[in-house]
Amino acid sequence: MKSQRHCDARLAMRGVAAIFLASLALAVFPARAAVRCVGTAQELQQAVADAKAAEAGSVWDIRVRQGTYTVPGGLDFATVASFPADKQFTLLGGYTAGCSSSQRARDPDLTVVKAGGGAFAFRGKNRKYDIESIRFEGFAFFDVRDDDGLTGGNADSLIVVDNHFDSGGSVLITSRTTNHVAFRGNLVTGITALEASPVDIWIDNNEASPDIGFNTMVDLDCQDSSAASGLTLHSRNPTLKFHHNIIWSGACTYDIYNDTSHEGKVIIPYNNLYGNQQGGFPVGSGNIVGSDPQFVDAAGGNFDLAAGSPAVDGGMNVAEMASLFIPVPTYDLHGNTRPVLPRFDIGAYERQPDVVIPSTFTVTNISDSGPGSLRDAILQANADAGYAQTIKFAIPGGCPRTIALQSPLPDVTDTLFVLGYTQPFAQPNTLAIGSDANVCVVLTPASSGVAHAMRVPSGQVSTQLTVEGLGFGSGTYTFTSAAVRLQGGNGHKVRGSVFGGEMPPQGHIHPPLGNLQRGIMIGGFATGVVIGGENEAERNYFGGLQQNAIVLNDGTTANHVIENNYFGLMPDGKVAQPNMFSAISASGGSGVHIMGNVIAAGGGCGIHLLNESVKSFFIQENRIGVNAIGVDDETLANSAGICIAGGSKDHVIGADVGAFIDSSSFSNDIRNNNGAGIRIDPTAGAGTVIRGNRISSNGRSGTGLGIDLDLPGQLQNDDGDGDAGPNGLQNHPMIVGSTPHGENGSLREVVLGLNTTPGAYFVIDVYRSSSCPQGQKGANATTYVGGVDGTAVGSGNRLTFDVSGIGAPGYLTATATTADGTSEFSPCFSEDTIFRDGLERPGL
Repeated sequence: MKSQRHCDARLAMRGVAAIFLASLALAVFPARAAVRCVGTAQELQQAVADAKAAEAGSVWDIRVRQGTYTVPGGLDFATVASFPADKQFTLLGGYTAGCSSSQRARDPDLTVVKAGGGAFAFRGKNRKYDIESIRFEGFAFFDVRDDDGLTGGNADSLIVVDNHFDSGGSVLITSRTTNHVAFRGNLVTGITALEASPVDIWIDNNEASPDIGFNTMVDLDCQDSSAASGLTLHSRNPTLKFHHNIIWSGACTYDIYNDTSHEGKVIIPYNNLYGNQQGGFPVGSGNIVGSDPQFVDAAGGNFDLAAGSPAVDGGMNVAEMASLFIPVPTYDLHGNTRPVLPRFDIGAYERQPDVVIPSTFTVTNISDSGPGSLRDAILQANADAGYAQTIKFAIPGGCPRTIALQSPLPDVTDTLFVLGYTQPFAQPNTLAIGSDANVCVVLTPASSGVAHAMRVPSGQVSTQLTVEGLGFGSGTYTFTSAAVRLQGGNGHKVRGSVFGGEMPPQGHIHPPLGNLQRGIMIGGFATGVVIGGENEAERNYFGGLQQNAIVLNDGTTANHVIENNYFGLMPDGKVAQPNMFSAISASGGSGVHIMGNVIAAGGGCGIHLLNESVKSFFIQENRIGVNAIGVDDETLANSAGICIAGGSKDHVIGADVGAFIDSSSFSNDIRNNNGAGIRIDPTAGAGTVIRGNRISSNGRSGTGLGIDLDLPGQLQNDDGDGDAGPNGLQNHPMIVGSTPHGENGSLREVVLGLNTTPGAYFVIDVYRSSSCPQGQKGANATTYVGGVDGTAVGSGNRLTFDVSGIGAPGYLTATATTADGTSEFSPCFSEDTIFRDGLERPGL
């Protein structure tokens, strides 16, 4: 086990970085900015400096053209001390002249930034960090963290992907409160630790699942004998995904240290290759321990996998990754397609096939069939079975180019990438909010009875389809089923595409796509489908649909991810573009993640789960009933936020039981819906957990609680909580007191009662808001302020505990969560009330 000295050294190293950053001089704050295309070292340093000094809330997209940049002193985006924070910061390499996203290369060795012994420091309480496709060399340390050295903020994402860290000091990644953390696809070579390990990853937030995968870390030097591991990994989140990494340090006693101090958890690794480890790191599943990774030429700096390497085909297949909710990559660090074989290779690089195959087909006209058509390209791709194929576009003429289909395109029966952004003038979105995408290839039906545009049929076990940068529309005719149908295969991806309604404007206004019936249908035995993704370029847009945007059928389909899409909105993310039914409707499926979407202006529920085969969904970090910037008005309301019925059960909406909830952030933002925020129908099952969300101002129609179990309206608690129904008709707590104490009223002592099943384990969550609708709208839950857990002794329990005093006095409400699920919100308690009767029989 590591010594306490090692833990202190790691904290000290982070302290050195904090002191270095806090000592920097003040600057004049320029106005909000957008995109910088840089091609010189001076331009790069100036862009980062301007981003650092810019106003709070500004969005910075710094695009670095290919080349070598020497920046003595490094790069400093440290929004600490007097520098404003709450920004979105993106630093991406690989661009060519003009900085078009469609021309960006993934390989970091094409964009080299040398620090000359300085530091690369990206830190502060900002909303987003995204650093990709850059080779960082000669640095004292590389430090990305979402805090100011003391406390974390309310970060949405911390993404460090597809970089090469070479010949420098420690690489430090720290997340205190970030919702999405990814350290993926990086090459780390020639790193010499100062006091910490060469690579040190520290994650406190344990709501979302951090992703650390497909990295290659070699030639790591632990100079300090107390820091004897090439990689030190500390996470309070036991669901962290640690997978497909090569850690082969060379000059450290151990390759990996799983640090369980400071509430760190034991992490289960999947399909990694390493020499040895310490600190309770279990062997896990599919790991290769002690075998040389066999690089092509490690001494010469070539870390591609040699023929015969145990890492080749040593990873999971797509279905296995999807079952564990591990993000499925499409490309390796060179930009080559992965996987090549049925299983992924371990590490940052995918070994390419030794045989030459016709892997790319180009569409050159808008004909329905014949040479150069999309139909012909799919037929040719299907004929070359066993290898991943790519379809690109080079159709003459302006944008968009519409392909009118007389019948559905051929079924996809082998792994296929259909890449619409390869069409001239097309480009993916680069904006965090809204869209500047240019979608230049559109598919529409040319006659009645065309069921769909593209389909993967049932029975295709290993087929994988990627659809990117296409528009799907209707005119005189519409697709009678859905634009895209996925009934078999695994690991499909649909991203950066537009389904119905208005197209994203890019310099001119495109004609609308019309009113589709449905966007995407998933069923049969399809598994691991990803709709959208964590990056802006992957966002899909669903608007003006006559029925549902996404439909999930069949209990045999599972493990999908629906992330970062717009439903019921114009591509700008602000103006309503209503869909007639629910955005996401599931009559089958399990293990589905719905996260980071904006769901508004729906004629049905935003999300509707309506069958007993629909179970174990994870619904997190969505905006439901408001637009992408949180504005609420009547045009944006859904009929209800989330609806659960028909025996559907065991879902997590927000944070699960046992998860840490940060009072400075929230998961889902569910507001402004005409009915309930979350409606759990009398026919629903039990076990749905609802914690850590912002749920307020629902019931626009006059009726609609934040959480509504059974029939509409507030449930009455029953003595002993022996009744049955959705979520077991779990009794809600009753708050009877809240008094200030602590320095300047920083804390409030809350007294409440809970009457529930004797012996039941319970979790109480308390929320504060500035208003209380009461009546048929119930309580608002705007800010999480604290909670307590325990085991019920008898049916009535009196509980006294502290919560945050920030925002007090206001109105408190609380929920109780047991094995049956979460209760409704309790009636509002005004903190101007000294005490409320109710302790003779607590909770009634």
